[in-house]
Amino acid sequence: MNPALVYLIKINVAIALCYLAYMLFFRNDAFLRGKRLLLLSMMAFSLLYPFLTQFQSIFNSLFASGFSVSNYSEILLDEVVVMARLEGRTGAATLLQYLPTMIYLAGVAVMLIRIILQIISVIYQIHTAKPIFFGDTKIYEKTGLETPFSFFRYIVLDPTRYDSNELSEIMQHETTHCRQRHTIDLLASELICIFCWFNPFAWLLSRETRLNLEYLADRSVLEAGCNREHYQFHLLQLTYNNAITTITNNFNVSQLKQRIIMINKSEKSNRIGVKYLLVLPLAALLLCLNCTEKNNKAENPAVTNATTTEVIETHTPVKGDTVYQSVDEMAVFPGGEVALLKWVSENLVYPVKAMQNEIQGRVSVRFVIQADGTVDDVKLMRSVSPELDKEAIRVVKTLPKFQPAKMNGEAVAVYYNLPIRFRLTDN
Repeated sequence: MNPALVYLIKINVAIALCYLAYMLFFRNDAFLRGKRLLLLSMMAFSLLYPFLTQFQSIFNSLFASGFSVSNYSEILLDEVVVMARLEGRTGAATLLQYLPTMIYLAGVAVMLIRIILQIISVIYQIHTAKPIFFGDTKIYEKTGLETPFSFFRYIVLDPTRYDSNELSEIMQHETTHCRQRHTIDLLASELICIFCWFNPFAWLLSRETRLNLEYLADRSVLEAGCNREHYQFHLLQLTYNNAITTITNNFNVSQLKQRIIMINKSEKSNRIGVKYLLVLPLAALLLCLNCTEKNNKAENPAVTNATTTEVIETHTPVKGDTVYQSVDEMAVFPGGEVALLKWVSENLVYPVKAMQNEIQGRVSVRFVIQADGTVDDVKLMRSVSPELDKEAIRVVKTLPKFQPAKMNGEAVAVYYNLPIRFRLTDN
């Protein structure tokens, strides 16, 4: 399977799981700062989580081998590439193959254009507004603007539309957005929506992020001494005004009912905060288990996709002799390593079934060159599909005799590892 597609699938699965966990356990909490950190962490985790699997083989090697000299080969031959041409492909078939990718990229392009246009609109609003001072705070007066908004350190509003109490509440609300840099959260959530535009959970997670930012600003207004009832009535008056864009912090952008409920909740940080702290060791434990989990060889012979599987097996030599990883003199194929790779390439046959199902990938085979030069104990270390695995093992088992390896002048058995890449091409 295409690595980019695998990465995209993992991102969207992680986003869905994070959103569901948030809704089940955290959505109604009044520990708003903890929720903000949690939401940002969920978005970052969703984007970075697929990369963590890249270290899985390293952890497997360390934990599974126990640093034993008899488990893995340190002598790694160059990769053999076996290519086959896909026959009978038409232009329509090729176009159909790439159609999902084209649709996805078109969606990403539309989302990018949407965000760019919003940024241009915000810059235009700020540029055409009149800078004035409200106390010590610089704001931008925009006549006729229905909904006040902030973007990074800029606050834009029409002060003539509000009385002194309302203006004080709005300023406290928007300066909180600016001071706590809430625009960064908004842009992060928009980034998730750009690359996962087809995933409804990405949009829902973005909505929760935006709503929690409004909770934080609302709480700041109340902590500044504003009347709770008056502030809620003020929100009710402005709730039907349209927000200028989704990338700005708007005074009335979020759902009124949820905001009023949260306004009347108290933050019980001593009890709720502990629940957030428990997320950290739990996440660390899950990641460690993910990295140290041993991938076992698949027993299902019906596997026919191109997703590779690491197969790690503990080996006990068939004979009583020690099998070395490193030696004084390496075993040599007649004619050298170039001749070995050529021999393998010429004797490998791309399985017809694998070609028909468009299966490709890298198979890794470990084997022992015994003290008499014969190839023995052939093991599959990395699997792609039953057809490709079988062909790789077949060829290795038919290798001619090597000139044996030597240790302290005596012929000894040694491990070798041969990677074989099966690749399909249109040309």
